[in-house]
Amino acid sequence: MNSREPLRARLLGDLESYEQQHGALPGIRTNACREAFVEQLVDGIRRIQFINATAARKISPIRQSVSDPAFDPVRAAMRFKAAGNIDEACWLVFLSIHCGKHGSQGWKLVRDLYGGEDSGSEWTWKAVAAGIGSFRAWLSTKNRSWTAAGTRAKFGNHRKYETLRDTANGTGAVVESYVNWVGRAGGHQALFDEALALVEGDEHEAFDRLYRSMRSVRRFGRLAKFDYLCMLGKLELAPISPGHPYIDSATGPLAGAKLLMGANLRTYDAPAARLSLALNIPMQVMEDALCNWEKSPRLYRPFRG
Repeated sequence: MNSREPLRARLLGDLESYEQQHGALPGIRTNACREAFVEQLVDGIRRIQFINATAARKISPIRQSVSDPAFDPVRAAMRFKAAGNIDEACWLVFLSIHCGKHGSQGWKLVRDLYGGEDSGSEWTWKAVAAGIGSFRAWLSTKNRSWTAAGTRAKFGNHRKYETLRDTANGTGAVVESYVNWVGRAGGHQALFDEALALVEGDEHEAFDRLYRSMRSVRRFGRLAKFDYLCMLGKLELAPISPGHPYIDSATGPLAGAKLLMGANLRTYDAPAARLSLALNIPMQVMEDALCNWEKSPRLYRPFRG
């Protein structure tokens, strides 16, 4: 049996039960649209399952080595977490979200930024937090040399409008704003502890509090904040998770929600959250599925970011 089939069957049954209780979802009246939407949900669930399965396995040290093409910032973050270095793990998650994974170059941009000049001079969290001015000066110089040599790595699809240039919204300024955001609390762990304490340990409220406080991080809009905080939760770097899919201020996910539920609702975040709970799926899966399904609602097409 196809490994996707049990999950697909469960979601189709839960969708039918949901519609019997709350009314038909206009966007999936046809079998083609319904199947395409369910396949996107399956993809989202399997991505989370992959993260969980990867974290449970022994991860090779080469995934943590910026000198190796197999370097992977997410797997490296898992290794740092296992070693008790929460700051370094969160810093790598941040870089992975800011840079994105390029379709052909993979994590090369993260490797270039994190790697510094050579072995022993990596821009670790400790180095960046203590010398953000030095990091920005280094990046400005390196970007000019990468550009001149034609070797500048590319941002991922969701981050394609970012720049390495030394501007008010360039990567140097983005990193500085992130360092300041974390630094005000005294470190990542202190930041998370503070957020949780203020909401009496509620993981959804803590997520929301951190989400709102990230307004001070440059170039981190709705999607970047949502993805960053969700990844912290998935990697168990912080006991947080979204209580709703944060789509009312979105573009793709909101368009998908309107297509799915009809264009006459005043808000879509609460109905999407209700559907997520009924289907027993994480809010991030719903957000991701709506965005990807809207691009091809009648024919399933896998999207890799």
